[in-house]
Amino acid sequence: MRCSSTPPSSSWPRRSEPVARRRGVSELHETFARETAPTSPLWEQVCLWVTRSPRIRTLLERLPEDRWQPNLFLGALKYLRLHEEFDAGDDWYFEAVVEDRWEEIRQLILTRRTQTNEAGRCAVLAPILAGLPQPVHLLELGAAAGLTLQPDRYRYDLGNGVVPGSRADEGAPVLATTMTGRSPASPERLVIGERLGVDARPVHLGKDDLAWLRALVWPGEEDREEQLVLAAGVQRQHPSRILQGVLPEAFVWLDREIRAWTELPGSVVVMHSAFAMYLERAERVGLVRHLTGLGVRHLSFEGPRIMPGVSAPDPGRPHFVAALDGRAVAVASPHGRWVDWL
Repeated sequence: MRCSSTPPSSSWPRRSEPVARRRGVSELHETFARETAPTSPLWEQVCLWVTRSPRIRTLLERLPEDRWQPNLFLGALKYLRLHEEFDAGDDWYFEAVVEDRWEEIRQLILTRRTQTNEAGRCAVLAPILAGLPQPVHLLELGAAAGLTLQPDRYRYDLGNGVVPGSRADEGAPVLATTMTGRSPASPERLVIGERLGVDARPVHLGKDDLAWLRALVWPGEEDREEQLVLAAGVQRQHPSRILQGVLPEAFVWLDREIRAWTELPGSVVVMHSAFAMYLERAERVGLVRHLTGLGVRHLSFEGPRIMPGVSAPDPGRPHFVAALDGRAVAVASPHGRWVDWL
């Protein structure tokens, strides 16, 4: 379902490009090299190689700016298994490899998205949701394949043994994280009532879609890839409803659904993770304003300085900030591997 009706609020600007601050190819890859360094030395080396290679930078710069995301280029390399040919000591050889396969790489970059849909983020999100009045009626923006719409169907290892979600099957993945501070609640307390996702391009988890999602997992993080496959199995067995739509237009029909949920007992939560970074700042302000007007709970898990009015201590390593109703409650690994509760 795709809606192109008039936006529900004049506070929403019209979208231009889905990138908040234009950065060059070199700067993007330098930043991504730092982000991947702790767990994926190969991607760190490839990103630094891009910064050294004028020929490869030129190829990437000829793409539309919103296709400059390093994860798209790296995902294409892994999808085509070209990352296996990278040699950190021979820049020229890998330039030749990439140039030889450039048209295939280019088509993947132009037609695919970085819909990582990281189930591990539920290790951060589930305790926050579990701390609200139950059941939780959950709407996710940018739901992709719906893997983060299943927090009650995963198992969790928060450092004191494995705790099953309220609807977890034996074969559900175990989402492990290390914690400091006090968790809002145990994930086993979480009960999801209604659940719905919306995405500009929902992922249907067919063989090719799953192969692309696996390609987006960084080399060196094979446990994340295994976790992805298990989480995809959960979504196939218990499919969440995911509708196609683009904000703000989609709120024309989403608002009706949300208002119906507010008549139910429990909490209505609109959630998003690694989503708002693709909105202009004015669009993020409009999103916060719109959800505040609806009177629902707003759970965000985004990069630092992404959400208006949300601030948190810098832990000195790559991180996202989890915020409930605009107040930071945790800083955490973007993939949920560690969390510092505030």
